[in-house]
Amino acid sequence: MRYLLALLTIGLLAGCSSAGNGSGNNSEIPANSSFARRASSVQSTSMPAAPIYVLHNTRPPWLHGGGPVLVGIYADNGTSVSYRVGDVTDNSAQQVAVDGLGRLYVLNSFSTTASAVAVYSPWGRQLRYTISVPGRAYNIALDGSRNLYVQYLAGGAGGPEDISVYAPGSTTAPRIIQLEGTAEEVVAPSGTIYAAAYGSGNNAQITVYPAGHAKPSYSFTIAGPNPYVWSFQTDQSSNFYVTNLSPNILEYAPGSTTPTRTLTTGSEIPHLMSFDSNGNLYVSDSDGTILYFQSGSTTPSYTIPAYEGLSPITSLATDPFGGVFAVYDGGNKVPVTYYGSGSSTPQPLVGKMYWFGQVAVGKPYQ
Repeated sequence: MRYLLALLTIGLLAGCSSAGNGSGNNSEIPANSSFARRASSVQSTSMPAAPIYVLHNTRPPWLHGGGPVLVGIYADNGTSVSYRVGDVTDNSAQQVAVDGLGRLYVLNSFSTTASAVAVYSPWGRQLRYTISVPGRAYNIALDGSRNLYVQYLAGGAGGPEDISVYAPGSTTAPRIIQLEGTAEEVVAPSGTIYAAAYGSGNNAQITVYPAGHAKPSYSFTIAGPNPYVWSFQTDQSSNFYVTNLSPNILEYAPGSTTPTRTLTTGSEIPHLMSFDSNGNLYVSDSDGTILYFQSGSTTPSYTIPAYEGLSPITSLATDPFGGVFAVYDGGNKVPVTYYGSGSSTPQPLVGKMYWFGQVAVGKPYQ
């Protein structure tokens, strides 16, 4: 559950080409690189000229316990791994995220008391710096100003849960947030943190931490058929969206403790959510289909059928061009499939991965 929730913020930021201050040519990518040359042909290709990062095993789990967990990079509109990021002897990669400059963040969790976040240049070609985390980290997220949020168990297994906040380029955290009990969190582009904790009955308690503050400002309760929030997400305006095993998605405006709108899915269980840079929303369903909500609409415009009948979707990420990548749970191998903006035609352009494979999309070369 924590892993899935962490992906939500990643999908939002990775799919937003205007996030942060990453406008103009990216000086970390040589102008004469193949990435730059291929980027100019994006209009004539079905695949966006942006890197695709897939976290996956390199061999099936029944073979010597599975291979190392690495980040495979699909670049230049390719359909196979161009190269991999990480130590091939390491089995610690847990999660990836992309900031507004296109830099790649890889969370590595080594033990119950030690973790690290490796920060790479766009396309993962150069390790820029590493952040040591004093505990078992399981969640990283980025806001619209490229501040990094790392959630971890400060005292090892069973210890208190903290969030350390790192400014861009920094390896020290001037702000540490001590969460009130066990919680799962998502970070809005504004830097507001929404943390969900579970109490008695069928209620979920959402505690809100304002940007720049270590203490919460307010909280509210979400009642539903299940006390566990399946997933939550924020849009570019920092509105908060939540699903909790009901056929509806609830939207809360910043500062509101009651729903502002209700989006009707018509499905039994909406799962993951991902917004594109224009505010359009993709929602995965329990049966492997994907619902598309045009910005401002409370009902889906169209439905994308499940790829090869597979379900559920374990990762959902939009690209800067309005398309969406979906990772389907395919058992021993997991297909990563792309759907262009406004299209329900699958493009399994990046083949199949062992393990359930998180996907994130980088920033296109400009």
